[in-house]
Amino acid sequence: MSETEDLQTVAAGLQTDGSAAVDYDSIYFCKSSGSTAYLRFYPDGTVIRVSSEGEPKKVIKWFNRENSDIENKGAFKIAQGKISCTTNADHSQSIDHNGTVYPDKLVLSSYSNINGNKRDNLEFLLYTEKKKAAAYSGRNEGK
Repeated sequence: MSETEDLQTVAAGLQTDGSAAVDYDSIYFCKSSGSTAYLRFYPDGTVIRVSSEGEPKKVIKWFNRENSDIENKGAFKIAQGKISCTTNADHSQSIDHNGTVYPDKLVLSSYSNINGNKRDNLEFLLYTEKKKAAAYSGRNEGK
């Protein structure tokens, strides 16, 4: 596959192997236990993470790597529909995520190297500015 074909495939929401890709122009959110975790991905392999009580339609406007208040940054890899990423506020406080990429969500397991907390089957739903905020739901609340 040529470089142009690779770029067209990724732009269409697919990896070069035909599996789902993350959306670089959107955010992913998972509401759980009163707060919401957000992830945002970039084509260079960077991922950022934040917890916020804000709704996705507001968070998407300020949640980007240019915002100096975002401390949880890291890297991600995707291969054959599987994703792994690690974010850290500093080198000793990382959170690892591993799971599956779907066209409209990520289903991830999470492990905190900060406090040893492990959670499985977290649904991080895709949110774009084009999507209505009604997609923001308490799907993962209480898990």
